[in-house]
Amino acid sequence: MYKKVTEQTVTQLERIVEGSIVRDPDLMEPYAHDEYALRDIWQSPEIVVRPKSDKQVAEILKLAYTEQIPVTARGSGTGLCGGCVPIHGGIVLSLENMDRIVEIDEKNRIAIVEPGVTLTQFAPEAATMGLFFSPRPGDESASFGGMVAANAGGSRALRYGVTRGCTMGLDVALPPPFGGIVPLGGKTAKNSSGYSLLHLMVGSEGTLGVITKQVMRLDPLPGITNTLIVPYENLQDAIVTVPAILGGGIKPTALEFVQQDVITVAEKRQETKSHFYGGQAYLMIEIDSSTEEESDQAAEAMAGICEEHDCVDILLASKQQEEEVWAFRGALYESIKEHVIEILDIVVPPAEIARHVDAVQKISEKYDVWIPSYGHAGDGNVHSHLMKVRFKDGGMEEIEEQEWRAKLVRIRDEIHEDAKSRGGLVSGEHGIGLMKKKYLPMFCDPLRIQLMRGIKKEFDPKGILNPGKVFDME
Repeated sequence: MYKKVTEQTVTQLERIVEGSIVRDPDLMEPYAHDEYALRDIWQSPEIVVRPKSDKQVAEILKLAYTEQIPVTARGSGTGLCGGCVPIHGGIVLSLENMDRIVEIDEKNRIAIVEPGVTLTQFAPEAATMGLFFSPRPGDESASFGGMVAANAGGSRALRYGVTRGCTMGLDVALPPPFGGIVPLGGKTAKNSSGYSLLHLMVGSEGTLGVITKQVMRLDPLPGITNTLIVPYENLQDAIVTVPAILGGGIKPTALEFVQQDVITVAEKRQETKSHFYGGQAYLMIEIDSSTEEESDQAAEAMAGICEEHDCVDILLASKQQEEEVWAFRGALYESIKEHVIEILDIVVPPAEIARHVDAVQKISEKYDVWIPSYGHAGDGNVHSHLMKVRFKDGGMEEIEEQEWRAKLVRIRDEIHEDAKSRGGLVSGEHGIGLMKKKYLPMFCDPLRIQLMRGIKKEFDPKGILNPGKVFDME
């Protein structure tokens, strides 16, 4: 179906991007994968091109369409489900050189950025104006283009929403027959002017077009933050508290859950003692307030709700403790990363979290494999980590590769089947990519997939844009 990159094609690409290409196999290795753990899905591209302008992106797509060569757009490669892996070879269109912060409009609280801008690069610039971009994915090196492509969320989504809600406008490069750059949305707060193609692009994972510029909503930096660490005897008691918190009149910025097993391992790996103690499960509650008085009242009200729901204790973190708590939470994955096979991204109704995690624990015991789960209690997003180890005596015991590979598919299948039985979905914030594609039909009506295929054919009639991702065309 697809054609190979020829020397003639290379010459044309070099002309378009003024020589900014990569062909050396060793130098192309970082472009063969994202952060998905197993090398099984790695695939080297035939060439990497690094455009610097939307015009160059449009020319690349026109050439690829004519030559029938697949194109996989790539941001900073922090995805977790193989979304930017070029499984058919072809061209990797890396947006790393399109990294300009075009404008930060302080009055309208809007930023215009190119897709290669990272959170690490952007946050200090916005902070000088008292503003911030609210989505907080686990990796601060995530790029804006990748966040929009996956509709990324994170711990602050409970209060501020996911990336879709922060995306006001996009410039998108399309292949022929449309061709060129199409502007969608803009700086206005409202838009009821025809079909919302803007929101169709958000979360489309590079399968419909290539984002070349973004207009993003910003929020004022919170004046005062409070973080509460609340231990419980078990996860069920913790999760029962969540609806009361959400219905209590004060909306938390973040409402996370974590269990003691992963805390124990993380403390050993980081050689530190955390502020998580006294329970087997914990809620982490972050509250933003405008004044000290409002902050004190909010923290007191939140503590009261937790006490009414049988918490073991409550830690209202000091500023230093607050920084340490969120740094520790952010490092949980790094503490277990070398033994992770895959991170699931299941989302269930929040009241079902405890029962789903309990089912995951039973699957863990059934197959004698550790599957630590933690995530976003406020919106039901559970990250279960499929591991190559057992949890034993507070540490990790390695399992032979042949054994864990023999169990992996059954474990993955049974966890997703449980999620479906509870009204859940396959992905809350990571996207589908390659690794979750198998499970989309389990959660998705066949007519919806048929509609998505029809949309894909209209935008990308030759199927050159990130082929093999999200769903199969046949």
